[in-house]
Amino acid sequence: MCLIALQGIREFKLESAIVHRVKASFATIHASFISFKDVRAQVNANRGASFVSTQTRVRPNAFHFRRQVLILQRAGAGSAERQFNDWEQSTSIARAFSIGRTEAEAVSALMTKVQKEVVERLCAAVKSRGMAKLLTHDLLSKGLLNLAWTSGIGPTEAWKEELRNRDDGVLVNLVVDRIVGDHDKALPTMRKAVNFKEGLLLHQAAGLFLHFLRALQGVSPAGSFTDARSKLEDQFRQGPFFAQIECTLRSEKEAKEQLLQKQLREADLNTVAAQVLSDFAVLEKMAPGPTRQAEEHALDMKYLRDRQAKGQEYVEDWLSKNASLVQVAESMDTAVGEFLKFKEQYIICTVDTTVFPANASYIAAALKNFCTFLSMGSTTVGFVLFPVYQSQTSEQALVKHRHQLELALLKGGLSVINSVQVLYTKPESGASDKRALAQPAMATFHSHFSDHAFLKSKPVRTGTLGPVPLIKFSELLGFDDVSKPGASARVEQKGVPCHEEMIQSLLDGVPIDDKDTVILLDVVPNRFSEFGRAAVNMNLRGDGPTVHYFGLIQQEYKTNLTAVKSMVYKKWDEDTNLSPPKTRPLRESSAAAAAVPSLDILAWANDRPVFPAVLLTKFPEGTAEHARMLELKKDFDEKYPEASQPPPAVGSGRAGDAKSETHGIPWRLTSDFDLVSYKKVIMPLCQLLRKLAIDQGLSEIEVCDHVLKPRLAEDGVLPICFRYVIAPVESKATNVFKPQPAGDGGSDPVRHQTLGSSLAGNFDKLIGNKRASLVWEVDIETSPGRLVATKPKIYLTCGFRLPSKSWVNLSA
Repeated sequence: MCLIALQGIREFKLESAIVHRVKASFATIHASFISFKDVRAQVNANRGASFVSTQTRVRPNAFHFRRQVLILQRAGAGSAERQFNDWEQSTSIARAFSIGRTEAEAVSALMTKVQKEVVERLCAAVKSRGMAKLLTHDLLSKGLLNLAWTSGIGPTEAWKEELRNRDDGVLVNLVVDRIVGDHDKALPTMRKAVNFKEGLLLHQAAGLFLHFLRALQGVSPAGSFTDARSKLEDQFRQGPFFAQIECTLRSEKEAKEQLLQKQLREADLNTVAAQVLSDFAVLEKMAPGPTRQAEEHALDMKYLRDRQAKGQEYVEDWLSKNASLVQVAESMDTAVGEFLKFKEQYIICTVDTTVFPANASYIAAALKNFCTFLSMGSTTVGFVLFPVYQSQTSEQALVKHRHQLELALLKGGLSVINSVQVLYTKPESGASDKRALAQPAMATFHSHFSDHAFLKSKPVRTGTLGPVPLIKFSELLGFDDVSKPGASARVEQKGVPCHEEMIQSLLDGVPIDDKDTVILLDVVPNRFSEFGRAAVNMNLRGDGPTVHYFGLIQQEYKTNLTAVKSMVYKKWDEDTNLSPPKTRPLRESSAAAAAVPSLDILAWANDRPVFPAVLLTKFPEGTAEHARMLELKKDFDEKYPEASQPPPAVGSGRAGDAKSETHGIPWRLTSDFDLVSYKKVIMPLCQLLRKLAIDQGLSEIEVCDHVLKPRLAEDGVLPICFRYVIAPVESKATNVFKPQPAGDGGSDPVRHQTLGSSLAGNFDKLIGNKRASLVWEVDIETSPGRLVATKPKIYLTCGFRLPSKSWVNLSA
């Protein structure tokens, strides 16, 4: 850039306008001198430094290398052969000049093995056309243009003398003519360098062409052959003659391959079609009639109903011996009588006021009964979890509630001197978890007794309990990614594992033997009865001594009883020593009818035949064989329509009549094809009921606020497997979802779970089309089987398949 700028300044005579200091910074470099010790250093320094390479940045090649060597010779640098004597050894060239093996072999060929006239012709062609799209190094390195080389190899070995490069250079020059001619005839964008494989074909064609000329000369008149030879050589150089031969050979080869492929497809088709027809015959012999199918379905459903009833009996029996959740009124008048029968047992009475109950009458009655329970004996201990501070309470309320608890304990004759500090850990929580790592608690005893058994408990002796682990926010019960827990809910729930360790810590050090009974009396449980769930979970696993749980739950928390029953039922359902098989054992007649048939090519799954999808892709589309496979698939669908139509999936149903009211979203289903969401998976109601019957053995499911009956066939007698008639109950007191008000529109942002309130008064205009619609999320209670609605959401209900490497406009 400096040289160009300086030359421009001189041409326009602007030297006087330049500041002296700037002028002094310019200089003209006329030449540079470098001393080289041998030819290797000279070639490496100048290799590729030609005008063409500097303009096009083309990678240096064997011809550049040869040119630099010749320039050095002409410049008087001495003979290259004298300084380097291994031009015939490509490995020596590659090592000495640091070039690749193929390029070194090409250099060796140009320097020593190719005739000088041929090399000059190649150099001239490369100089004007470039090497990148003319020929490759491997054509030179493998000796195709070398003197005495022959292309008579493989199938043409018998012609090796006819196809040999001779001293006259006729064959080699004819090959060079074809390479250059083919390059010049092709469009610039279609040009391609000739490699060794393509050059071999050209060489063989040129050799055979010369043989043809010699044979033609022997039978032609002396005067007419010279003119004919010139025309034939021109035609060969232009390529049509060779192109026709090549095209003919390619066409014949492709025709043979197509014929062979067609014969193979026909043979495969005959075999596959025979196997499919044979399987049709096997299936026709074993296919039961509709009456038999109805009988088997009825037997299956009866077995599932009986099994479900046994499970519910086990749940009731287990709970009667191990746990009981009693719904109490606000006054808790009947609570004391329920538990006086447990006198002289090891009893832990718990009061969880982490979030202080808002009902003053309830907490007063509960504390009164708590004091009464502790007066039952010296083997009874009270464990009180005091309130903790969170953003939905105040420091004044915190002190007031704790003072209220301590006064009630003192009034009931209990001690308040055994303080316990509960320590927590948050092993799986992030930095956003601001819950406190400690909570004040108290172990209390009745003053009528002096020698309390639980004074030996480790938390009572040390004054600390834990550390015990808190669960993550994402695992809190009753909340999900939409319904986020508030401040009080985040501190109230500690998790079942946390409460299990609390129970084990309270029993640590207490002299309990195998004959003793341990009672956990939950006087004031938290919202989810976590002490109860922990005790039931420990008993189901068989960890430590059996802890009989009895909880006094309020009416609004009665769902905890269902949750505990579900835990016990799940244990029974999964333990093969307790529960019978999940599917009905087949009788001999049923087994014969339901035996897996021996099929040749069709598949068998879920007690029905399946047409393998791979058969439809076995033959190319558009062929007669593919059309035949489509015909066989159509015959299969007609013979076995239930097998060809899987249970309805996403997109095949609708969301139900859930938008007929303007001020809320009612829970109403009108068809068993209406879509519901179970565990974040959308499916029609009939498919969900079938899944519950097969996977969980729940044959009888009650759908809350709806009447569910089996759907009958056209004859009105036989039921259709897993099809139902459903309708809302006549009562209007159904579940209606009404979002909470969004607020007064102040500066606080609206949370996404309350955004639905913006549609208040217009819920009948919610989205509902083929792409998206409103779907109710549901949950399952297993003992007894009951489907309950939780909340409605807008779900994508369309189904589409995108080919690989493609895009689609979703707004279309």
